[in-house]
Amino acid sequence: MASTSMPIRIQETLPPTPSTQLPNFLKFPYDGTYSETFEDYFINSTSTSTQTDSQFWGLLVNYQFTPVGGCQPEVKAGDNVTPDLLLVKKGSSKEVTVTDGSTGAAIQGAVIGDVTMDADGKVIVKFSKTGAFQSKARGADSLRSNAVRVIVT
Repeated sequence: MASTSMPIRIQETLPPTPSTQLPNFLKFPYDGTYSETFEDYFINSTSTSTQTDSQFWGLLVNYQFTPVGGCQPEVKAGDNVTPDLLLVKKGSSKEVTVTDGSTGAAIQGAVIGDVTMDADGKVIVKFSKTGAFQSKARGADSLRSNAVRVIVT
């Protein structure tokens, strides 16, 4: 039996995508489903949350929702790949900066809960109790931000 072979170019390193970056910041199981329409995968659950008919998981690249799922858009060094979840340890502190997602400019005087950002749009937040929390930033001349979910362990 005769056989033919064609050279196949093997790409040693696939370009990174939001989905391939998930293990870098999601330290718990997650799941997704394939969409024939978008020809891509979409997250639909994590160990703590499952999407509903009105609440969905989303990935943002440079503060913009991806127009497809997490496997198609390529990301590069310096891109901000943001799930809407932050994991922190009890007793830790984190500097939070509120910026305009389109321009990167700090939003002076933005408010998260009852905390007002400084002139650089920053504040240090201390996580003193365990649990799951949700926060949104708001500013006088800005739209309210998407919710950021924080899990303190």
